[in-house]
Amino acid sequence: MLGAFLDTATEREFDAPLMALLATRGFTDIHFLHGQFEFGKDFVAKGYKEPYGDVGHGNRGDWLPHQFSLQSKAGDIGLGAWQAVRLQLDSARLTSLAHPGFDANLPRTGVLITTGRLKGGAPVEAQNFREQERAAGRPDVEVWDRETLLDWLIDAPEAALAGAREGQLLTVIGAIDGRQVSVRDLERYSRSWLPPIAGSLEAATAPTEERRLGESRALVEAAVLANRLRTSGRLDLAAYIALDLLRASWVYAINDGQSPSTPSAHARAALRMFTSLSSELLSSIEPALTNPANLLSAIHMSPLSPSSYAVACSRFIELIGLVALLSDVDDQFDAELVRRAQLAIKQLISFQPGTSHPVSDGFAVSLLAPTLALARIEKSEAIGFIERVAVWLCDRYDARMAGIGLSPANEAPIDEITHLLGGPYSDGPQKRSGSYIASVLLDLCVTINPRGATFADLLNDFSAVGIAPEFRRADERLSHWRPDGAGVRFYSNMVYTGSVSEGEAVAVHHGDIAPIPAWHALAMASVVRDRHYFSVLHSLL
Repeated sequence: MLGAFLDTATEREFDAPLMALLATRGFTDIHFLHGQFEFGKDFVAKGYKEPYGDVGHGNRGDWLPHQFSLQSKAGDIGLGAWQAVRLQLDSARLTSLAHPGFDANLPRTGVLITTGRLKGGAPVEAQNFREQERAAGRPDVEVWDRETLLDWLIDAPEAALAGAREGQLLTVIGAIDGRQVSVRDLERYSRSWLPPIAGSLEAATAPTEERRLGESRALVEAAVLANRLRTSGRLDLAAYIALDLLRASWVYAINDGQSPSTPSAHARAALRMFTSLSSELLSSIEPALTNPANLLSAIHMSPLSPSSYAVACSRFIELIGLVALLSDVDDQFDAELVRRAQLAIKQLISFQPGTSHPVSDGFAVSLLAPTLALARIEKSEAIGFIERVAVWLCDRYDARMAGIGLSPANEAPIDEITHLLGGPYSDGPQKRSGSYIASVLLDLCVTINPRGATFADLLNDFSAVGIAPEFRRADERLSHWRPDGAGVRFYSNMVYTGSVSEGEAVAVHHGDIAPIPAWHALAMASVVRDRHYFSVLHSLL
């Protein structure tokens, strides 16, 4: 399983498990630097080894602290690729430009990390290069290839991939291979990555080492699952796994008392994984954005599966919508990727009718990011999209059209479809009046166009067909963005005031403040799927 993961992992997919591996091997002061100004260093870290020896070998008493500069690559490296990498290793070892944590006074070692092997003449050239550098008294060079990494993955993170937990992980992987896994299944599994609630007896008695290994296990397992989903053609689900990992990273940070305004190193790794997978998803569907038939073909779906088409559309706009808002995360966002995502959202909403047909309340949160992204470009188009979704929603609840409503959030896919396609029969699904989608649409209206008539129109239309806006509120420092989290309060009929003034709260949840930065809080709505923070909508508009 781990060998297959290394054989197919991309460089960015391997970032998160590499951070975990470095920590479990005793490295400290680990920093990710990959980018335009990395100076040959994907990572820098401090560790111990013998002078000009190999990490983990030799007499431990002779180990000295070293400053490591690491260059990460995916796949096999032949002679030609080695020549290019050698230049990067020179820059990594011989320059001090890196990070404030880089200690230029320590002995240095440059490391080439590859998930594959050195092939052809590359092994001989690498050995000759190391011997020449040693003879000249310059900083050392090491190569950590597939076999080294595989040994570390098997041996070091025991709590992540060995013992009793391995059976549960293999069960999920089997479901992925059998194409029987859902977003709900992945979220449920990822709850095992979360630490105990801060202040609880379990948290007080859990060993510190166990908590550290738990976070490392989450990084490795997320990378394994995301890779398996990607190679199975489920880039959308792989992106959701990255968001599940982001949840775990934030919960650990909050429990440890870290600043809620600054993402941890693990949270940044999860964000990079999400961005990479979502970018790949965007590239795969870009040629089909303006044609429903082409989109069906691109995702290998039958035209006779309208509900599956609507589900795919909801997932696409949700994930790509989050990418379109990445400019709010930090100053290092990919401006071209954000531009492509913004255009894709506009085209999907304009040309794909499935985007305005959420099949259950579980896809209410799918409307948040794309509507905000579209409103940044053209407010009137965003309002038009809200109105189209509202028409669809009212038709699903209208008794005159045999409507019985839509299923609640976090239902199994079969239950969602049964409720969508069922009728008002005694032996079928029961009629529902509650709707989380209604609350999302009203919140978006208040955010995007508080002085317009759409908000009042929606209130009247929902009342006319018997829709009761549902909402859930929680202190996520205790609830951990879990559907079954502690202290979640359910409002079966959220009351909205009839008049709206800009900046005025019109429902009780409008005063709630997210405990983490706005984009990350919106991403957490895509994990928990049954609640969101209204305050982040204004922040991201």
